[in-house]
Amino acid sequence: MALAKVKQKGQVTIPFRIRQDLGIGEGDYLEVTAVKNRIVLVPKDITDRHPVIDAALAEALDDERAGRVSPKFASVKEYQAWLKTKEGKRFVRPR
Repeated sequence: MALAKVKQKGQVTIPFRIRQDLGIGEGDYLEVTAVKNRIVLVPKDITDRHPVIDAALAEALDDERAGRVSPKFASVKEYQAWLKTKEGKRFVRPR
């Protein structure tokens, strides 16, 4: 049986062999629950941690796949001038 000591701020180091067997690495998330007198840690794959950001990225990828991409600009002034063109107006969303 491996023992782990509770450190400052409740930190506990999961023994290397257990992390290795379960494929747990630095930065991974664990769901923490209490079941009677036990602490249960379950590895979790976090895919929707920031749903607003995920939705915006999905929309951007859809735009790219549909060919809705802007050209490269050398300056902000060049970009602002392009926004006034017929092509550029397609990219501006009403507020």
